[in-house]
Amino acid sequence: MPDFSKVFGISTAGIIHTGPNKPIAVPLRVEPKVYFANERTFLSWTYTSVLIAGLSLTILAFGDTLSRVGGAVFSSVGVIFMTYALVQYERRLRMIRRKDAGPYDDKYGPYVLIGFMVPTVVLNLYLTYRHRYELYTYTISKLNKDAQKAAQAV
Repeated sequence: MPDFSKVFGISTAGIIHTGPNKPIAVPLRVEPKVYFANERTFLSWTYTSVLIAGLSLTILAFGDTLSRVGGAVFSSVGVIFMTYALVQYERRLRMIRRKDAGPYDDKYGPYVLIGFMVPTVVLNLYLTYRHRYELYTYTISKLNKDAQKAAQAV
C-alpha cells in the first residue's frame, strides 16, 4: 500500500509537514470507539472461550471415561482461548494508550487457535466413534455367543 502521508501533508505519527525540514507536532486524538472496538473483540473471544469451556464441562459431567479425555482437552483449549483473548486485549490497550499507529490486527492468532481447535474436535470424534464401535462389537459378539448356546441347548 502506498504511503499517502507525504502527499496529504500528514504523517501517521501526527506530524504535519509544512515544508522542507519544518515538521509541526500535532497531538493525536484517540477516539473512544477504538477502546470500545478493543473491548468488543475481547468480549467476543471471551464468549467463544466460555462456550468451549461449557462444552467441556458438559462432556466431563455426562461423558464416560473415554470421552472425559476429550472433555479435558476441550477444557484446556478453552483456557488457551481465554489467555489469548486477555493477552491480545492488553497488548492492544497498551498500543492505544501509547497512541501507536498500528497495526492492531492479529495475522496469526486465529489460525493458531483453529490449529488447537480442529485436532481437539477430531480427537473427540475419534474417541467417541472408537468407544461406540467397541461397544457395538462387544454387543454383537455377546449376542452371537448367546445364540450359539441357545442352538446347542436345543
